[in-house]
Amino acid sequence: MKKLFLSLLLFSTFLLKILAQDTIKTIIIKTDNQKPDTVKFDRLHIFSISTGYSSHAERYEAVSPFIYRGTTSPFGIDYKYVSTRSLRTFSAYFDQLKLTSSIPNYNSYGLTHYIQSYNFYIDYSYNRKLFIFSEIKTMLFVGGKIESLFNLGIHNFLNGSQEPMLDQFNSIDLNIIIEKKFANEKNILLFNYSMPLMSYVLMRGTYNGNVSDKINPSDFNSDLLYIIKNGDFVTFNKLFKIKADFSYVRFFCKHFGLELKYSFNYYSFNQYNNLFYSNNLDNQFLIGVFINF
Repeated sequence: MKKLFLSLLLFSTFLLKILAQDTIKTIIIKTDNQKPDTVKFDRLHIFSISTGYSSHAERYEAVSPFIYRGTTSPFGIDYKYVSTRSLRTFSAYFDQLKLTSSIPNYNSYGLTHYIQSYNFYIDYSYNRKLFIFSEIKTMLFVGGKIESLFNLGIHNFLNGSQEPMLDQFNSIDLNIIIEKKFANEKNILLFNYSMPLMSYVLMRGTYNGNVSDKINPSDFNSDLLYIIKNGDFVTFNKLFKIKADFSYVRFFCKHFGLELKYSFNYYSFNQYNNLFYSNNLDNQFLIGVFINF
């Protein structure tokens, strides 16, 4: 297993090094009736703020067999730097909400049953332009992404009784972006797909809300550094995660526009010996305004 981790780490480092070299040549798809590199690609700095609707579904098998669902309004910020050869992005999102299952709450009898969920996500990606399909004004970018996900779920099952569960992943991802421009270049379609190659995760080995192979219940609240130091490196066999974004961008003028985005986020995390998993599905429908400077 250590050899597998080392091999993947070396491969990821090599991939990012290759993608970052300025000597990579852009491959241009040509046809009989077109000139190479006819797609114009200006340098842009785009900053956007967005919000909308987010639907969560979570299941922590180490605590409960039920699926918990809820909706909320997330808040997100994005930054994109577009140059002639590369596309760099930075994103951060946050939301909090109450998740409920099919079991009703009986607050008057001291019986509550819900999850108070806090979600934070941040990433940075560097992507090289790999292909240009000039005839259809489409470009393909391939690169790497560094991301961090924080999902804290506090299970409330009795008044005053709580069990915290934490999913925290720090990953090196393969990132793919497809950009389609229309004739007037004021309308753009974007597709962004990423999945982790290797991740450093916290709170593995958890077989109920308060007990794990590595930490004690009190450590969760009192010694965060101890928890961080006792994480694990995992790959596809322990963490399966995908993120896919579909965006429509409309420029109203040179420096201002509107973005509509659908984001699909799913992960399945092996918490304990292939017996207990943490599963999370998040569908986001966002609308944002951006400025180009």
